[in-house]
Amino acid sequence: MKKIWLAIRSILLKIGRVMGVVNSTILLTFSFYVILLPVALLKRKRRKTPVVDWLHRQPRETDHFTRQY
Repeated sequence: MKKIWLAIRSILLKIGRVMGVVNSTILLTFSFYVILLPVALLKRKRRKTPVVDWLHRQPRETDHFTRQY
């Protein structure tokens, strides 16, 4: 009798694991496309200043990596 319950338990745990992976993938995809993407697009549209891709910095000294601190 105990072996039957252990077999049923292992089958249910495997089914639960598969359902967890599927549900989490669906929920994360849904939350990304329904919540995060529209918020990011609205924030990008309302931004007044353009985004600077590169920061212009002064060139470093040649011994920068040998004397780091």
